[in-house]
Amino acid sequence: MDDWDPFADPADNAQDEPVQNDVKVAKPWSPPARSAGRPLRVVCLHGTCANAQVTRLQIARAAKLCGDAVEFIYLDGRLAAEEDNPVRAEMSRQFKGQEFYEWARWIKNPDGTSDIVARKYHDLEETLRYMQDLLKEHEPVDGVFGFSQGANMASLLAAQAVAGQGVNFAFVVHVCAAGPGWVEQRPDLFPDKFPMRSLHISGKEDVNPPLPLLKLYEEPRSLIHSDGHKVIPSSGGKEEADLV
Repeated sequence: MDDWDPFADPADNAQDEPVQNDVKVAKPWSPPARSAGRPLRVVCLHGTCANAQVTRLQIARAAKLCGDAVEFIYLDGRLAAEEDNPVRAEMSRQFKGQEFYEWARWIKNPDGTSDIVARKYHDLEETLRYMQDLLKEHEPVDGVFGFSQGANMASLLAAQAVAGQGVNFAFVVHVCAAGPGWVEQRPDLFPDKFPMRSLHISGKEDVNPPLPLLKLYEEPRSLIHSDGHKVIPSSGGKEEADLV
């Protein structure tokens, strides 16, 4: 402090400091507060060629374990499933008389297949608008659970939440997701890893890549069960199913 001059004009040194006009600093993401006493509210997103009722059955065991502590909100996709969807025949056999939906149409290769390692979608913006409207309708939302295509969409909703471009929530669960080719479609939503809490589940026998969305999150939790493309394994024994 020996060189401090109490009579100096601060304006004399103004040129030494950079002038910043209208600089907007992005606020760090934080999870929304939850009112004490109410259950966790978790939005559930079904897989391709499925519906809310299918998801309800898929996670029935987990929902029973949660009891009144969690309120699961089961939603339907915006599009009717295509007749040539490769899983439609099996779904129709297991769930007779039901309507099936998709969140978005995946982009197919010339031979009719789709890249499961880098899945991309048609009309992604329209799907995101539809899904954000659903989230707003069901606020407050604490977490999002997604299976298969629903898991893919859940990563986009998480990205929007962290970016402040959609309904905010605290955690996300991805089960049997595909490779995130959609990141290339909306790179603005994926500039950095997400600080959101996340759980990732894959099946050892699943044709989808194992735990493909881990790289999108800062501190993801994960596990791989011994079965295939399922939420809860049916071949690994009760202990493994309870763990999931």
